[in-house]
This record gives sequence, structure tokens and C-alpha cells, in this order.
Amino acid sequence: MAPFPFGKTSTDSVGYQSFAELMQELDAGWQIGPPVYVMVNPVQKNKTVFRMVLWRDGRPRVVSVPDGPDIRQYLLDCHLSQESL
Repeated sequence: MAPFPFGKTSTDSVGYQSFAELMQELDAGWQIGPPVYVMVNPVQKNKTVFRMVLWRDGRPRVVSVPDGPDIRQYLLDCHLSQESL
């Protein structure tokens, strides 16, 4: 089993969520642990995703958010470091 569970719930087999869903998670107390990984979407090779580890109460979760202007601006505004994979 992977060291970090993917996705927002155990029934979410893909592990992708929208920017709005990420904002809901952050509002619920999850925090992004830098760096944010920028990578090619493993399913749609012509697309980019941002993969990050969210932390709450000492528990990690890995989530992936599709590329878009909202996530890019948020990462810039929060000064979160990014690494390309």
C-alpha cells in the first residue's frame, strides 16, 4: 500500500479534485505541505496536474488538482514552492 492515501475519500479511486474542492479541504483545516509537485497527468499525457500532500492532525493525504488559472494563482499568492516531476 502507498504511504499516503490518494484522493479525498476512500471511494475516490482517481484521486483528483477540483480547485473548489481543494479550497473546501483547506477551509476544513487541511494544510498544504510544500513542495507542490507539478507533473504530467498520468492518464491524459497532454495535461498538467499539481500533486500535493495535505496535512491535518498529523495525518497526510495526497491530492491532485488539474492545471488551471485558479490553482496557479493560489500557489503564487501563498508562495508555495513547486517542483517538477
